[in-house]
Amino acid sequence: MSESIEHRGIVESIEGNTVSVRIIQLSACTSCQVHGFCGAADKKEKIIKVIDNSGIYKVGDEVQLCGQTSLGRKAVFYAFIIPLILIIATIASMTAFGFAETTSAFAGLIILAIYYLVLYLLRNSLDKQFIFLLKKLN
Repeated sequence: MSESIEHRGIVESIEGNTVSVRIIQLSACTSCQVHGFCGAADKKEKIIKVIDNSGIYKVGDEVQLCGQTSLGRKAVFYAFIIPLILIIATIASMTAFGFAETTSAFAGLIILAIYYLVLYLLRNSLDKQFIFLLKKLN
């Protein structure tokens, strides 16, 4: 298993020391022979912002974004594992205290909404944890 995540991209814009890189995220089925005829093929463009003080990049440069695999695991933990634990714990505890199932489920959804709101409010500090590096390609 590789210790880094790498994506090829194109420098979209540069503002100060922030380089915006456009990457194309492909699903696994795009390599299939018949992906053009299938509705399951998925292709998304994303803009990733990277802090870079080198000043060697220009708009239109082809670059490679590099990140550690631990970043991916951390993102999955924050986005899926913690919310799953919160919703199950909320529903189970409220049901154990005698609340109706619909009330427990609604409370689980409220807790989930609050959690994602907190994540949104902490996005700037989370951005500092998820660091990508740039490598210039020929």
